[in-house]
Amino acid sequence: MAVYARLRRGGRIVFRTGDHPPPHFHAEFGDDEATFYIRTGELKEGHLPRQDLRVVNRWYRSHADATVDRLMEAWNEYA
Repeated sequence: MAVYARLRRGGRIVFRTGDHPPPHFHAEFGDDEATFYIRTGELKEGHLPRQDLRVVNRWYRSHADATVDRLMEAWNEYA
């Protein structure tokens, strides 16, 4: 597992080595975890409390296209 980013409220964005397609990232906040599609930022599966979901969405949107490109690079490195 590789930590890609640390977020507010103790969250982090991670990639799991050898993970399966489609390209996605994991957001973890304590015991809560959700998976998001890299290309769209949409929730793929899992659950986060509303406040933590907002943190992930703001983080994703704040970097727009640059985030997608960097996330795809990380996905290709770890998957």
